[in-house]
Amino acid sequence: MPRLLCTLILALAWPLSAQSKAPVPVADYGKWESLDFTTQISSDGKWMAYRILRSNGNHELRAAPLSSGRPHTAAFGESAAFSADSQWLAYLIGIHEDQEEKLKKAKKPIHKKLGLLRLATSQLTTVENIEAFAFSKSGAFLAMKHYAPERAAAPAEASDPPPDPPAAGLTIRNLASASDASFGSVSSYAWSDAAPVAAMTISNEGKAGNAIQAYDAASGSLRTLDSAAATYHGLTWRPDSSDLAVLRARPDEKRENDNCVLLIFRGAEKVAYDPRADAQFPADTRIVKSRAPSFSEDGARLTVGLAPWDKKEPALKDKPEGDPSNVEVWHSQDPHVMPEQKLRAVRDRDRQTTAVFHIASRHLVQVTANPDEQVQPARFAPRIFTADPHPYEREGMFGREYADMYQVDPASGGRVKLLEKAEYIGRRRAGLGPSPTGRYLIHIQKDILFLRDLSTGKETSLTRGLEAAFIDAEFDHPVAQKPPY
Repeated sequence: MPRLLCTLILALAWPLSAQSKAPVPVADYGKWESLDFTTQISSDGKWMAYRILRSNGNHELRAAPLSSGRPHTAAFGESAAFSADSQWLAYLIGIHEDQEEKLKKAKKPIHKKLGLLRLATSQLTTVENIEAFAFSKSGAFLAMKHYAPERAAAPAEASDPPPDPPAAGLTIRNLASASDASFGSVSSYAWSDAAPVAAMTISNEGKAGNAIQAYDAASGSLRTLDSAAATYHGLTWRPDSSDLAVLRARPDEKRENDNCVLLIFRGAEKVAYDPRADAQFPADTRIVKSRAPSFSEDGARLTVGLAPWDKKEPALKDKPEGDPSNVEVWHSQDPHVMPEQKLRAVRDRDRQTTAVFHIASRHLVQVTANPDEQVQPARFAPRIFTADPHPYEREGMFGREYADMYQVDPASGGRVKLLEKAEYIGRRRAGLGPSPTGRYLIHIQKDILFLRDLSTGKETSLTRGLEAAFIDAEFDHPVAQKPPY
């Protein structure tokens, strides 16, 4: 009897205890938190920076010591980065999204500021009007890019080329001494890996005084590497080296878009490659400014982008009256339907092929046959591999990606076809392709992975007959060949 009584009491008490918890108020729904996975860890492993996102938009950045201690919290903090010496944390400070929306409607600028936290002392410094920042590789210096002055923008047509990056002030701070060096009219900048040297492109109205400059933050010296009435683009340091490359762009009154001169600085040596002075450079072709040059691993070569250099159409003497025609012409053979063509118009305007410039011989070689061809250089050897999906555009419309794969000689441009209608060589390589030295090639055929020795031509099956699953059988895209794991 006592056991039955206890059971009855518990049964009656259960709904009462359940009812004692009040439902969550609607006002608290916005406090629901999630973790932004752009987490940063300091080099010494003692600090972690992460963002907390809330449904009500009150996001915050937290910098937490991983051993003990309270985290530093910054409302609307974002884009955090630790210095390499683990002494500093820098981040941008924004505003609430509702406030951003009000400023947009009022057509007022939205400017962020920078937070600079000394981790050892929790001392915080803020700098107003900072759009971007970057530590030097050693972490001893911090570059801070200010916002460009607001200017009324002229109405742009869809066919207009993108505007040049706006110039603004740049401040480089010596973090040990808290002293600043300021520069004006900087459109882009980049730190060298080899030394605390920042390269800067200078852009002024009317192009007078435009230049590429290098500032040695350790010594405080400033050098002008090149100066011209032109714009500079694609500032690129070779990794772990003092080699620098940049494109110098100039317009032509008779041509659409700009043509570029490739500039390379290696110590005291300056190499200037002007395609207009090269008789072997393809006619009616230009080096594009939208693609930054890229060094090979050994620094002997750079890749650049090429595109047609069209002549300007003569201006109409008598413009037709009325609104322009909005007729759309659809064609069954178009690989992209008209709405997609409109969305791709800006990107397609700057479609380009790839070329390799050999610095020692001052020789440029085109290595892709069309803009759709994808390039994968061998990391440790002068070999280039390309995957060309162009012959299979119609299959690509329905998600079936094929490509012909070639080995290209970067010295001559000679091409050898390695695979025809290869499956899964395109955007989702899934580990397929050449080895870092370029000697071996892995490809897939009928669910079997093969290894080809390109020096001998011998091909070996890697997975035939093995009692293991190497193919993702649950991949649900409509492709003939499912990808390997």
